[in-house]
Amino acid sequence: MTEWPEKTFLGGHPVLNFLNTAGGETKGRDVERLVDFEAFISWCEVSEVVSTEESSLLSQAASRSPGGSVDRLTSVRTFREATYGFLNAAVHGRPPESVDVALIEDACRKAYIAARLNSPDGRHFEWQLAVNENEIDLPMHRLALLTSTLITQTPVTDIRQCEMCSWLFIDSSTTKRRRWCSMALCGNRAKAQRHYYRSKDVKH
Repeated sequence: MTEWPEKTFLGGHPVLNFLNTAGGETKGRDVERLVDFEAFISWCEVSEVVSTEESSLLSQAASRSPGGSVDRLTSVRTFREATYGFLNAAVHGRPPESVDVALIEDACRKAYIAARLNSPDGRHFEWQLAVNENEIDLPMHRLALLTSTLITQTPVTDIRQCEMCSWLFIDSSTTKRRRWCSMALCGNRAKAQRHYYRSKDVKH
């Protein structure tokens, strides 16, 4: 199983953590962590998008259909980048690209069609998806439902982009002035960068 260190989950929401499976130390989306479908399933399990049992069933389904799992991974990455583009535009006050909106709408529509309304506790209802009904589409559908909730219920002003890298996160600070995905990561890199340029100025 692919290892996912704690720093992978700095977004404050499963969807933002999903978006942050791409991108490195710059604003470019130049590092891919979902290298194959098994890595995607592994991330979903660690993120509790799927259970351990569901993860096993999904791995079995993927092994039965290698070509299908490759196609699903392509769809997953495309959905991820469309959602990233949509939220990144919103964070910076720009209208989203129509192609990104259309792709998100299509993914959410398919997820709601596949889902069923259930009440586990007899008091609250929730959309549920079963692995035996959805096979390897299950994690994609669940992420689409989570994305629908994030987009419609989380104020855009609460979502920020790290000033050093491309990662997005929910700013839960009282001042709403958080600048980095992590002080220990990008925050320290920013400090080191400022120190470097100050040192150059002094020498000149």
